[in-house]
Amino acid sequence: NTYINHFRFVSSNILQVRNGKSMKSKVVGELYLGQVVELIYKNKNWSYIQWTDEMDGTHRGWVFTRYISKFK
Repeated sequence: NTYINHFRFVSSNILQVRNGKSMKSKVVGELYLGQVVELIYKNKNWSYIQWTDEMDGTHRGWVFTRYISKFK
């Protein structure tokens, strides 16, 4: 299990990050195509991720698993 396995990249133009694993959950951030995120936990359709931005540090939230891809 190599270090890179903990990371994914965003594979859609805009990906909304939510505070829960539901489409009804509040949007807490937006990620963009190619952005790298750290995978913390994954269930079937939702993944709990962490990402950092230059402005205000580290964030966590839920995204649809199908919109983040593994590095090959």
